[in-house]
Amino acid sequence: MYTRCPSCRAEISFMPPANPESLPEGYKHRIRCPHCGVTIGVKINKIDVAATYPGGYPNANPVYQPPYAPYGQTPAYPESNGFAPVNTAPDTTSGFDTTGSNVKPQKKSGRSRNFFMLIFSLGFIMLSIMSYLIANNMISVMEGTETWAAGIGVFNGISQWEAVFSSPEEFALIFAMQDGILGIMLGIAMIMPMILFTVSCISFIIAFFGLIFKKYNKTLNLIFSIIIGAAAVTTFFLPYIMISQIMPELSVIDYFMDIQARNDWATLYFAIAGAAWGLLQFIFSLIFMKSMKKKVN
Repeated sequence: MYTRCPSCRAEISFMPPANPESLPEGYKHRIRCPHCGVTIGVKINKIDVAATYPGGYPNANPVYQPPYAPYGQTPAYPESNGFAPVNTAPDTTSGFDTTGSNVKPQKKSGRSRNFFMLIFSLGFIMLSIMSYLIANNMISVMEGTETWAAGIGVFNGISQWEAVFSSPEEFALIFAMQDGILGIMLGIAMIMPMILFTVSCISFIIAFFGLIFKKYNKTLNLIFSIIIGAAAVTTFFLPYIMISQIMPELSVIDYFMDIQARNDWATLYFAIAGAAWGLLQFIFSLIFMKSMKKKVN
């Protein structure tokens, strides 16, 4: 018997099934095209089989071939034309594209990266809030911890923003109190905690929404981490920079040796911790620039 392949349009010669008299009405015999490999279903009429082999079917033991289609191909003809299409729908449950030759890897959600950025930013926000509450006597300082409380004050960016909105003229007057480099350093000392607090809040918001929507913005997080790290390190060195304007002969080593001699490290503990925290955020943002695509073995 003969039929035509719906895929490559080649004419196919095939053997009808054994015992055609016992076949149900509308039976479809499955054959595979020797040219393109597509498996098709062909309706078998008992009259056609009897006319083709009046003496009986020559092969009494046909081998059944399971439905098969070449990789990514689907027969173009519907069942109404006498052919049963093979189901070759792409696998959407595995997360990979199996309809083409290139396997596309999935991307990681980015939740863990956003979580780290959120924690880093939250650290500076909490330092600023605590220093603001201490400065306004909203938190009582335990006896013997006054030096520690003074050390945390370098991160008070909220009081500076409060001064900007409540009395901008007085805030601007701070920059005019001193001339030259010392005045500039004093202005930087006022602005730096504001920058650190503001950028940390923005970074926290971006990380928070990234955590919800499972998206990590590598570029924005890197930019904000650079600003936060630079502001934290500058805040740590600002006391030395301001003193060096009065005592130019004072080196960085002499400055820290003097602190050690006076055992006055408590005033810088929070500044040291903030600088280290900012550098850690910057380092992690560099690590998180790595591609988020999952490896496919």
